Amino acid sequence: FAFANMRYSWVFQKYLYYSYINKVPIISQERFSHNISVFDEKFKEKHQYKMLTQDEMDEVDICVPINHIPDVLHRVDELEQEVGMRIPNFGHAGDGNLHIYLCSDAMSDEEFEQKSHYVITELYKTAKALDGNMSGEHGIGYARKDWFEDFYGHDYTELLRKIKHVFDPNYVLNPDKIFPME
Repeated sequence: FAFANMRYSWVFQKYLYYSYINKVPIISQERFSHNISVFDEKFKEKHQYKMLTQDEMDEVDICVPINHIPDVLHRVDELEQEVGMRIPNFGHAGDGNLHIYLCSDAMSDEEFEQKSHYVITELYKTAKALDGNMSGEHGIGYARKDWFEDFYGHDYTELLRKIKHVFDPNYVLNPDKIFPME
């Protein structure tokens, strides 16, 4: 069925999780629209749209097969409770690309860095276990390069280093971006 009436992609992501946990079948556009309206109101009440009022936040962009989106959302909820950090999220249901935000709220810089590192590591473990990728849209860059080799393995990373060396023997193009060169 069409999703023309969907207002936000993150609402659909949360609805998939809600449907999965509560065993609510999606059987028609009318049922979907009704359930989204009810769920959207409950979600707004719970989170009160505080995501944009943070002093600091970080984003993890992972991608998993779409049938595993509920598994990732369940893990996000577990991590939220486990570390005491608010972790709103949204994404693209059609390709499994999820944007997961780590909110600092009133944490010290040290506490936020420590909790963020743990959450990011756990989300990458989850993505890998579900046959996903570290990124579906935003890329690895400098911020996530330290996780690259752990995620993809030494042999694959070494192959990429050799390919980069062929085209950039002096390592002047984006040095140490995506993965360390040594």
